[in-house]
Amino acid sequence: MCATMVRDDLLCLINNQTNSNKLVGWARPSHSPEETNARGDAALKTCLAAWDSGTFDYFISINSAKHIVTIVEMRGNQHHALVSLHVSHIAERLGIVWTMELIARANTIALDGEPDSGHMTVNFFPFQELSTEEQFEREQFGWEGFVEWNGEPGEKGIAQ
Repeated sequence: MCATMVRDDLLCLINNQTNSNKLVGWARPSHSPEETNARGDAALKTCLAAWDSGTFDYFISINSAKHIVTIVEMRGNQHHALVSLHVSHIAERLGIVWTMELIARANTIALDGEPDSGHMTVNFFPFQELSTEEQFEREQFGWEGFVEWNGEPGEKGIAQ
């Protein structure tokens, strides 16, 4: 999984598969090298905090086989009616709880007639809040599905 964010005219790239972070930008002519480094450090700190908390502006799924891009507006939330992001500092991973509706939409080519390799489908879903009860259910699912619980038999993996 990869996260990209633009903060203070810098593109931050975070890749958990290579465990690397990159900043792409340019120095402002009016800034000293120290100010440029401080700007980069602050942007990277903001991006890493968002990654660690699972709070993003958008969740983007790319189906490269069918040329479908699905964008879900998250507005800095971990939960959307179509998808939830589960952050576990215990297991040090980010889990994704997909709904069946999002899976179906992310795999459906929006075209009349036969699909052509030159066409691309882009889906955009504005933010849709999830009820507190549904958020709790997804959090439970996330703990049970993404984290190995080391508690007593029969206990649920609930964050302290």
